[in-house]
This record gives sequence, C-alpha cells and structure tokens, in this order.
Amino acid sequence: MKFRKVVEGESVVAVMSGDLEVDSCTCLTNFWNLDLAGHPHIDVCLADVDALDGKAMATLVALIHDALLDGSRVTLRQAPQIVAHNLYRLDLLRHAGLVLIETRVEEPYGS
Repeated sequence: MKFRKVVEGESVVAVMSGDLEVDSCTCLTNFWNLDLAGHPHIDVCLADVDALDGKAMATLVALIHDALLDGSRVTLRQAPQIVAHNLYRLDLLRHAGLVLIETRVEEPYGS
C-alpha cells in the first residue's frame, strides 16, 4: 500500500494505491492521523486501490466517520462498492460533509 498527500489550498488530497489489507491498517491510521486529520477538507482518491479486505475497509470507514464528526468535509473518489455500502449502513451517506464521486462499478466474482 502506498500513500501520498498533496495540499491544495485548504484541501488535502490523499492518493492511495496498491492493496489495502490488514497488514497496512497501522500505516493507514498513522498516515491519516499525521497527514490528514484536522484539515477542513480531506479529498481521498481510491482509484488505484487494487484490493481491500474487511479490516482495512472497517479502518478506513472509521477514519472517515471520525473526520466527519470532527467537522472535516470528506470527498471520496472512486471508492470501492464495499466502502460505499458500509458508509450507507452507518447512515453516513446522508452526512452533509461527505461526498462520493464515481463509486466504482465492480464485477462480481465468477464461480
């Protein structure tokens, strides 16, 4: 998993790529807390995330939830469907501070 941050005015853009799995949860949390937390607008691009396991997804959703509670606006670009679904389950899609742009359309696994 790779994380990169770019500051654009009051926004901070986080670009994530590679496999986001249980082994990268600590890195994700540290990256978020050190580089993203506290910014008024956090823009997260997930277009290059190849795989996302359950623990990593839960960690990401929890970080987004906390940022919204802290008053940040969060924009998610090309989020995997599982992330969008879990944001829906937590009723966060109605939150005025959250914007989803181009949620990915993913093919189901064949048997």
